[in-house]
Amino acid sequence: MKRLTPALVAAMLLWLTGASAFAAGYPQEGQLLVNPGFELDEDGDGMPDGWSTAPDRSLLRETVFMGGNNELVSVGESYVLATQDITLEPGETYTISFQARGSGGGLAGVLIVHGEDRPVREMPLMWNVAVDEDFAEFGRSFVAPNPVARLYIYNVARSGEVAYDWVSLTRGEPARAYLNSFNFGERDEPDGKPVVREGITRWGTPLAGGPLRALFSIYVYRTVREVVELAQRMELDYDVIEGGYRGDSLSSPDGRRIMRRMDEGAYEVYVIASRLDARLEEEIRAKVEAGAGLVVISGFGRLGNYCELDELEPVAPDHYLMRDLPWEYMPAHILNEVRVGQIGAGRVVWLNFPTDVSRVWGLMPVENDHAAWMSREMRWWEYWFGFIGRAIYYAARGESGIELSRDEDGLHVTGAPPGATVDV
Repeated sequence: MKRLTPALVAAMLLWLTGASAFAAGYPQEGQLLVNPGFELDEDGDGMPDGWSTAPDRSLLRETVFMGGNNELVSVGESYVLATQDITLEPGETYTISFQARGSGGGLAGVLIVHGEDRPVREMPLMWNVAVDEDFAEFGRSFVAPNPVARLYIYNVARSGEVAYDWVSLTRGEPARAYLNSFNFGERDEPDGKPVVREGITRWGTPLAGGPLRALFSIYVYRTVREVVELAQRMELDYDVIEGGYRGDSLSSPDGRRIMRRMDEGAYEVYVIASRLDARLEEEIRAKVEAGAGLVVISGFGRLGNYCELDELEPVAPDHYLMRDLPWEYMPAHILNEVRVGQIGAGRVVWLNFPTDVSRVWGLMPVENDHAAWMSREMRWWEYWFGFIGRAIYYAARGESGIELSRDEDGLHVTGAPPGATVDV
């Protein structure tokens, strides 16, 4: 019996993309492979029943001594670890997935060879999939081209080691969300840490309670600098997903880590500024119901996929989120409405920037007006960062309890933790 561990589907690079799925072990119902978990060896030959392989290509090894759970492991410089003949229905959608780990630079891979009467043509499904010492799940859907096919599983690198815990094939779309993973080319890798611009306002650095653990979704990844800028003003331990135009891009350079942290319930708050796959939205909603915070930023974030509008209450000008900010000096007219409420045990904040007057390509709202667009990187950044950061903090941890007041004697701060300092 396989250990049911929700995990990641990561990474297909360059021309072929594999994806990381929120899933728990291989599917039992509708399983099309024989012995997908490599448990069966009824003839005692040391090779998994139902798979064509040999001792010079792979070996069966228990993942935990005497645990009864086998993995199929590459041997030496073996390329093809094992194959299995399958029958497909042309034009139908199938989901292929596997859980694997590795070391020494091993790369997992899966393809089918197919044809009308016999397997003759290759169809790569997932290739050059980077694996590390911890099991991670990988998968994608595909449309069957021909009825006769043979499934191949690989150590693409022909070096190091790849160990498959299970391989699955089912009919239909995946039951859960997929997260694509990508890497930057060497010339696009950051040269050191991100630059910190002079004159920024550190709204939450250091932050009482330590860094906020946050997952951000943004419309397009090239606006990730806005999240970087926020993290320079507010202590964050964060990851970022690109949602894309329809919510089906779902990509990140940290896909494997995101899925593991989702599995562990490590995120305190989800900041959704993009469309997302409905299955991922369901996963996030479940996390919020269990107590995580949620900030939905519209434009592109879709509040209705998490809760109904009337489940949230509009905030007043003296609400914690709104006070102590110089709204009279900001383009506040592009912020149509702010609402707060609960989904289960989790706090929810909705920031509504209507698309007829503004856009939120990353985190920062920008007026559609051309002049405002041309000066978008300067005039209002600090105040919007302060506002959005406060919304994130509120969703994750509630009100800070810190208040500012001013009288003839000067500026007063109440509710700050012992040892806190104030910069004016």
